Amino acid sequence: MGTILIIILTIALLQSEVQSKVDGNWTDWSTWSACAITCGNTTQTRSRACTNPPAADNGTDCEGTSDDYQPCLREPCPVDGNWTDWSSWSACSVTRGSATKTRIRTCISPPPAHKGTECEGASEDYKSCVHKPCRGWGPWSEWSSCSSTSGVGIQHRKGLGILGPASQV
Repeated sequence: MGTILIIILTIALLQSEVQSKVDGNWTDWSTWSACAITCGNTTQTRSRACTNPPAADNGTDCEGTSDDYQPCLREPCPVDGNWTDWSSWSACSVTRGSATKTRIRTCISPPPAHKGTECEGASEDYKSCVHKPCRGWGPWSEWSSCSSTSGVGIQHRKGLGILGPASQV
């Protein structure tokens, strides 16, 4: 009977140890944090604690993480347009007299997007250019009389002067 009593006491001790061991359990998740932006993307968080109940007397801790994340997506932020640098000036539109030359820029640095503002100002710029006459002969003289009154003869005419060198103003 002594052996049976020892076995019963051992079983009772083991049961009390098993009954005193407490495994941890998670609390409910908190509410998601506020999405603190008006446009663009960020992250919201929520948390929980391993205190419902906490682990005790060699009980196991909660499994998993105490923090959770999710994207907080808003409409894309507006992007205001900006001009590129001006291009080089074009050649004058004519080679003699008054003309214009142009340069351009484009609104792509960056282009406006998501209700951003357009670039302000002109995309083309004009500038006058004046050319002096080209270097060359002036008007011709009248034809000369024929060198022969009978048969084959020669007529000639002359250029009436040379104009100055071409230049751009």
